[in-house]
Amino acid sequence: MSSTVRTIVHVVLFKLKPSANAGEFESRMAKLADLPTVQKLSSGPTFNTQRAQGFTHVLVVDFADKDGLEKYSVHGDHLKFVDYVKETVEPGGILAVDIEK
Repeated sequence: MSSTVRTIVHVVLFKLKPSANAGEFESRMAKLADLPTVQKLSSGPTFNTQRAQGFTHVLVVDFADKDGLEKYSVHGDHLKFVDYVKETVEPGGILAVDIEK
């Protein structure tokens, strides 16, 4: 019996406040790629917010395993980003899901 290596994918959608600096937000998202357990990071603005139901930005992060996601979740730089996000997005403007692929 062979075991399949599965990747953990963390997907977060954001609705930025109109007053938010989108360029700064995008730069801060991109810097999360430097965290130790991140294997791959894709992020940026949506180009069709109507189709995206008002969500303006997306972050997709791949990890080798659930432990990598957990370490990312508690990393100081990630926690600073979370605090920044709380000030930058609309109330209720975050949707996060995690999948195995």
